[in-house]
This record gives sequence, C-alpha cells and structure tokens, in this order.
Amino acid sequence: MAKAINWPSSFRETILAEGTETLYTAVRLGRLYYDHCFWVDQEVVDIRVNHLRVRKGIVQGDLSLYAIGEIPGEVFARLRPGMQDKDSLMNYLKSTYANETVTFETLVTVVNYKNLPVIADEIETPANAGDPHHVAS
Repeated sequence: MAKAINWPSSFRETILAEGTETLYTAVRLGRLYYDHCFWVDQEVVDIRVNHLRVRKGIVQGDLSLYAIGEIPGEVFARLRPGMQDKDSLMNYLKSTYANETVTFETLVTVVNYKNLPVIADEIETPANAGDPHHVAS
C-alpha cells in the first residue's frame, strides 16, 4: 500500500495538468502526520483525487508544523489556487474537515512534493483494498 496525498475531486484536472519541476505544497489539519513523520524526504507517494490515484509524486524535504496564523508567505505561494492566504486556507480546511474548528491558532502539517510524470494507465486506479483511506465504490 502506497502512502498518498489526497485531494478533493475539484482539483483533478489541475493535478493532471501540473508539471514535474514545480514544488507543490499540501496542508493537513493537525499534527498527527508531523508527529509520526508520515511522509519522509524522497519518498514516492500516490497523488490521489477522491481516493483514486491520478499520478505519483516525490516528497521534498521534511514536514513542517505551523499554526495557520504563522504560515510563511512562501508556503502560501505553493498552495493551490483558492487557498493562498490564511482566510481561504481556513475555509478550505473547514470544508474538508467538516466537524473541526479551524482558527489562526489551529496547527497544520505541511508537506512539499514534486509530481512525477503522469502515466496514462495509472490515472484513476483504485487504492489498495487494505488502504484505510480507500472508499469502496
């Protein structure tokens, strides 16, 4: 089972169109990923949309932990459109983590990655059946 960075379905076309030289950033609510070093530098991971793999990526550097109000500008510059400032990031996290309170003091884990080339045969392949993030269709 490959580890994954999962995105909502609204990002599918954007992720498929992205290049392989740009550094991208994902933000996950809380410190669980950070505390357990879930993603490690140079690890190859699935980039998933709605729990279906659309491509692979490679983690770049160590994870970072920030309060939303303290995230540096260079992190926001690498985030997807619609979450490139504190308020829009909080709105994204509130919609993604529906039952969680999100404020400027909320801790988030930041992971940076570069995409690997898209392989047509791998687009929208299901996650492994044993993957706890897998949603059966």
